[in-house]
Amino acid sequence: MQAYLNKGKELIKLLLNNGYEAYFVGEIVRNIIIGVKYKRADIITNADFETIRRLYKTPNVNVFEGDIEIEEENSLRVTYQDYDFYFHQFMNKDSMSISDNRIAFTKHYSKNLSDDLATKNFTINAIAMSYSGKLTDVDEGCEDIKSKKIKTVGSPRQKFNAQPIEILNALVLASELKFRISDKTYSMMKKKAKLLQKEEIYKIAIALENILEYEYSKYAIRLLVRAKIHKYIPSLTKGLLKLACKFKKISFEELLLMNFVLNKEIDERYYPFVHNEETFKKIYELALANPKAKYDIDALFMNGLDVCLEANFINYMIGKSRIKTRSIKKDFNNLPIKKKSELKYDAEEIYRIADVNDANIVNDVINQACLAVLNGNLENDYNSIQSFVLRALTERGILYDLDRQRVFKPVEEINEEEVLKKTFNSDYSKNFFDTNYRNNQNALNEDERNISNQISQSINSDDFTDHRLRILEERLDEQDRLLKEKNERLKELEYQKVLETTSKMVNNALDFVKRDSQVNSMINDMTDFELRFRSFMVEYLERDKNNEEN
Repeated sequence: MQAYLNKGKELIKLLLNNGYEAYFVGEIVRNIIIGVKYKRADIITNADFETIRRLYKTPNVNVFEGDIEIEEENSLRVTYQDYDFYFHQFMNKDSMSISDNRIAFTKHYSKNLSDDLATKNFTINAIAMSYSGKLTDVDEGCEDIKSKKIKTVGSPRQKFNAQPIEILNALVLASELKFRISDKTYSMMKKKAKLLQKEEIYKIAIALENILEYEYSKYAIRLLVRAKIHKYIPSLTKGLLKLACKFKKISFEELLLMNFVLNKEIDERYYPFVHNEETFKKIYELALANPKAKYDIDALFMNGLDVCLEANFINYMIGKSRIKTRSIKKDFNNLPIKKKSELKYDAEEIYRIADVNDANIVNDVINQACLAVLNGNLENDYNSIQSFVLRALTERGILYDLDRQRVFKPVEEINEEEVLKKTFNSDYSKNFFDTNYRNNQNALNEDERNISNQISQSINSDDFTDHRLRILEERLDEQDRLLKEKNERLKELEYQKVLETTSKMVNNALDFVKRDSQVNSMINDMTDFELRFRSFMVEYLERDKNNEEN
């Protein structure tokens, strides 16, 4: 910490040597007085930002291009030898006033240190420290540090009207230092809490993240809920109440998950504070879908141990489950495989043996293989999984031969029962005349119907029988054609299965040749040998197929 302070003094000295004022202020001064660590160093000065840039870009100061940048309005971040310093220009207390419609007036700058300290949020932050260590305290901040009290500089009503986020910043201080908030300040925090509804989500999230990070977060969260401030924090009301009732040290992401599961909806405005959106969504969806944390094999494998444990913890925090860490870890450790990489077959193998361009199909087949292994329906070895993959690809209409060039569509199944039903309809004789004559009269005009009736009446029983037999013969011929077509397709399917089996045998034979050093040494060009061997097998099978057909 002393090194941090010393580097800040070097920057302040450079301003002093050039005729400007500069002081440490805020957290660094407050925590030095208290005797605790600080994470941030703020410096106030009457020098403008352009002057600071010019002075700190000289060869004598080790500040490199890009390390001086505007952090926010009235704040310039300077990185000096791996330490960050935040410079602010002196402010005038009039800059804190607001108009009737709550739009802040233009900020006013001052050359007076006292004016700037009067703009600070809380008295314990309104203490300035010079290069030599002299303190300037215009609002009894040192006394409030001694009495461990948090109170606003000036009127808390005006402070919270102008900047509602200071309501949560008071709780940040309570979480860090466990100081008591003065009665007047706390009372006004309750009254003005509704103003947080119009505050920027980003500022609210930063404040809550800081509250949860510090040592006394339990104390601060309960102060927040006791003042009913949680009711005015967008999308986080329910989770904050649950946390106050059953407190555990949690991260801001876990607070978000608690609320989103309770709300059954994700507020995407908080996504900038989520480290990994995909993992966050998986935890949310699992916690929502399985509140009792009864995870089966598929859920454990597809989500992973960390996601399952976190989803269980979230449901514990909102009162829907008990902690099941031990049983979840035991079930997960008993899985035959715990992640896709442990499967002795990967997506690249599918791309190698099949003409597939759709990654979704490949991933789905790999997932099916994983689940089959998990459920004990498939051995985790290369040959077994390859057979499973071939069947899965066949079911999806992706069939392939040994040269991996021809891709076939699945054969359409013929419904023999439906064909026979249509051919040998038991009600055929009864309905023949109505089907072929009477029902068709609906499409005729009156004269045509009369002629049709005369023709139908003139048909004798022998003609009717001959006509019926002719129709039956035509349908039998059609059935015979369909059955022959089916047989041809079945032969093609059988041929494809032979190709698949032969492909497996060829792969095994090639693997053996590659592994056997003695055989391998007899082959000059392994790639050429593999191509010739595969071509020979294809030609042999094609010739065998043609002989069978002849």
